[in-house]
Amino acid sequence: MVHAGFRVIMMIIRDLEDLKKVREDGESSLSPPKTKIMVGMATCGIATGAEGVYKALVDEIGKHGLDFIVAKTGCIGWCSKEPIVDLLLPERPKLTYGEMTPEKVVELLNSLLKQELKKEWVLYKTGIGQANPADDLDGIPSYGEVKFFKKQLKIAMRNCGLLD
Repeated sequence: MVHAGFRVIMMIIRDLEDLKKVREDGESSLSPPKTKIMVGMATCGIATGAEGVYKALVDEIGKHGLDFIVAKTGCIGWCSKEPIVDLLLPERPKLTYGEMTPEKVVELLNSLLKQELKKEWVLYKTGIGQANPADDLDGIPSYGEVKFFKKQLKIAMRNCGLLD
């Protein structure tokens, strides 16, 4: 069932197989089969220009006729690096880009069209997708290696940036 752009799952869980199906559906929404780009649209993101970044993404994706998912999300978790954009490519770790601008968005999408990544803007990678051995993500720290996050244990905010 789809409602106002959100996927709503309505299912009665009767047994372990039903529960596994709900889990698979949830995990597939976090790592979709096509490129997904999420823009942090919490107060800190909006205050630093996230709305312009989101609009540039939508415009540029439309201009090129790309079959990408573009979504707004809440806090991604590093306010001083806003606007933040998460890039989820199929079968790849999530890449988090910081201090994005509408101009950088155009460059990022142009690099994706060439099957390249703008690695110099990546803040960190998160192992949501599967790393492809041919990918060169060396030098990009994982989330837990970033000094800002290293000593944090997120409990209530553990899904920030994943859920809108």
